[in-house]
Amino acid sequence: MCRLDTSGDGFLTLDKFKDSIEKILSIRMGPELARQIDINKFSEQIFEQCGLHPTKKISKEQFIEGCKKNKEFISFLTGEK
Repeated sequence: MCRLDTSGDGFLTLDKFKDSIEKILSIRMGPELARQIDINKFSEQIFEQCGLHPTKKISKEQFIEGCKKNKEFISFLTGEK
């Protein structure tokens, strides 16, 4: 699953997702601004949009379907507007 799947197992857990989002935010916004974002809440919202409880794993397909529901998140991941 893209670069978000750091273990290469084909699934994305909430913890792996949070780590990736923190890194993306830090690069895009700078570390100080990134720390102002509630990573837990943001990550859990994306998981909920994929139809899963935050304690579960999501597959690449589930992640893509969840992203399709959130155009802002796609822009965030790709850096495109």
